[in-house]
Amino acid sequence: MRLTLTITGATEAAQLLATMASRLEQSPRPLLEILAGALQRHLRSHIENQTGPNGAWPALAPVTRKIRDFYGYPPDGPALVRAGGLLQSITTLALQDQSVEVGTTTAFARTLQDGGLVTDPKTGRTRTVQAFPFAYVTAAEIQDLVTLIATYYLGGPLA
Repeated sequence: MRLTLTITGATEAAQLLATMASRLEQSPRPLLEILAGALQRHLRSHIENQTGPNGAWPALAPVTRKIRDFYGYPPDGPALVRAGGLLQSITTLALQDQSVEVGTTTAFARTLQDGGLVTDPKTGRTRTVQAFPFAYVTAAEIQDLVTLIATYYLGGPLA
């Protein structure tokens, strides 16, 4: 089966279709790399701005502030940011021909995302850690990704 479209007198539309057809024939891997970079920026911004999908994160619990002070970190510093390890760990975890996975390999990240029980290695005490969700995508971020896709395939955002 073959579908043929001939455009005459609409140079801009013809160029747009030619660009899109050329891109569609290529591997989407370069696009996936672009999307991975955008997703990494979005996840980092959630941590830096201390926001979850439902708004601002809760204040640090008093016990968390005491633990931070005990280990020499500012007790009232931003949540999830001490030495910057979590921020620096946001990366592309897998990049394949048709998919990309972005996240962190930090073992404690799941507990920070969802909350849960942890045991302090120095004291042996178990405590509950509140959730600070950072791995999510907002509607505006999805639109940003759609714009990147449109720009990649069409040379500009969708009207």
